[in-house]
Amino acid sequence: MKIFVIHGDNEIRARLRLKELLSQAQKKGLSIQKITSNEELFAGRLSSSGLFGENLILIENPASFSKKDLGIVIKNKKAIGNIIFFHTGFLAKGFLEIIPADAEIEEFKLPKTIYKFLDSFYPRNSKNALSSLHSLSEKEPEELILHLLARHLRDLYLLKENPKALNYPEWRILKLTRASEKFTKEKLANLIKKLAKIDVQIKTSKEDLVSSLDLLIVTELE
Repeated sequence: MKIFVIHGDNEIRARLRLKELLSQAQKKGLSIQKITSNEELFAGRLSSSGLFGENLILIENPASFSKKDLGIVIKNKKAIGNIIFFHTGFLAKGFLEIIPADAEIEEFKLPKTIYKFLDSFYPRNSKNALSSLHSLSEKEPEELILHLLARHLRDLYLLKENPKALNYPEWRILKLTRASEKFTKEKLANLIKKLAKIDVQIKTSKEDLVSSLDLLIVTELE
């Protein structure tokens, strides 16, 4: 029985890896069960088995579960089956300490260039934003750039609406707060709307994301 830990801030690549592992499990005839709450860990959900008498248990965002209960699950992995811990973001050192040494731990980090681009995306900074975008697009997939920019703008908007709506560490809230001060609420709403339109356009036509973002930056951040 094996334990896999997939975590990091590069959610797209982390989910691709998760999809790969789940596909492999299906081909092997494993019974896949997703556990979504602490109560389900001991509610009889872990008893059934697959074609070859094996389970695969998927526990998403394990940091929200009881560390003590997860420790019990790990100690009984032979009876339970294979386990995947999938977390959007980085798991704390305290959690990783309960993971056995023979587990496969995979960490997916976002490149520093994505943060440079997001930090440069604000009004009256179009030149730097364009430069950062072009450097980033040479190495990273378009869907990652679009996803992270959309999430960034959404976070800035939510911060202006209700600062308590974001469940992030204090250092990240402070950084987002400084970034949000460069925008009006109306400007963020307009950018989010236009970014959603760009998303539809590149999915339904031959337009590419970089050209569309170039135009957005020139017209909205000049």
